[in-house]
Amino acid sequence: MRINNKTFKEWTKEDINILLNNDDFRESQFLDYKRTFEYLEGDKAQKAKGKDEFRNDVCSFANADGGDLFFGISEKNGLASAIMPISIDNIDWFELDLRNALLSIMPSMPPVDFHFIAVTGGYVVVVHIEKGIFKPYMTVENQTTFRFFVRRGNHKEAMSYSEISNNFLHAASLASEIKRFRLERISELLEDSTGVFGVIHIIPATFQNPVDFIPMCDLGKAGRVPVPPELNNHIRGRMLPNVDGIWFPSDDGQRDFELLMLFDNGSVEFKQDLYIHSIKDTEYLISDEFLAAIDDIVEGTAKIYRSLERHSTVYICTSIIGCKGYWNYDACNVIRPQPSKVDRDRILCAPIEINDILDTENVGAMIEECKKRTRYALGIKR
Repeated sequence: MRINNKTFKEWTKEDINILLNNDDFRESQFLDYKRTFEYLEGDKAQKAKGKDEFRNDVCSFANADGGDLFFGISEKNGLASAIMPISIDNIDWFELDLRNALLSIMPSMPPVDFHFIAVTGGYVVVVHIEKGIFKPYMTVENQTTFRFFVRRGNHKEAMSYSEISNNFLHAASLASEIKRFRLERISELLEDSTGVFGVIHIIPATFQNPVDFIPMCDLGKAGRVPVPPELNNHIRGRMLPNVDGIWFPSDDGQRDFELLMLFDNGSVEFKQDLYIHSIKDTEYLISDEFLAAIDDIVEGTAKIYRSLERHSTVYICTSIIGCKGYWNYDACNVIRPQPSKVDRDRILCAPIEINDILDTENVGAMIEECKKRTRYALGIKR
């Protein structure tokens, strides 16, 4: 939704006033007004019920086509009637509390974002919910009651059995689409590669959604997507546009042992040639640099998303191609090495989910999990 041709992150007090008694902004499938957050009022039981209601509202939009929840605006017969400022001492802590309230949604927190609009006496809080990729989203009340809601018209309703079943089938297809995307990209890279190489993909859950198109070249030229140092460490050439976004090939093609690409669909791809070291007629695969690069690529991607103010669920995917038959070089055990042999030519590790690319703690934990899974896939126990 746009107000005065502005996206929700750009809305101000003046834009919010336009909503009042305006039939163009009546409550609908994509818009709802709330006087306040119910969990801020009442006793402990009422507050718990209020948080359940908040989760159900968010799920209903995520299970439909997304939309905007305005907290701090009362309504009458579906029309915004008055601004009711919400008193907030610290908006960062308040947002964190809201996000924590949504963490119990299953299978994961839907893609949501928040905007705090300063008005006289407090704030109007806008909760922007994207259409969920992992539908159906479910809330659990009292650890025994499972609820599926969907937004219909200007209210939420319980989902039907067929809706729930169809959404589960759709969620399963995301894993297939991520795998298809990875295989297509690896096939492209194989056309210009002869040796062993590794690939790191960062793929957002919304990578197939045209609404989330990111014009990387335009934003890069305008300086709105500065390349962070973590990614710049792996760039060997200048930025050039291509059909999928932007990439950084070297001018002479001689330094493309590392190659970075930023896709307009929000994905990031990093390809690195792996070094083979020969010791006494035995060839060892050196993977330490590739494993270390996972930190840079994921953390650099997180900084890009932060500059765009985008909360998003993303998947870290590592692949190693052409590696069968090589021995793993264990630099930690040079005196008494216990090498293992790679047992297959193409390794496509299972995607590692980061619930929110802007959650620093979650990002760090999933980076370590990804490195561990990649080592295990190669046959490295440590």
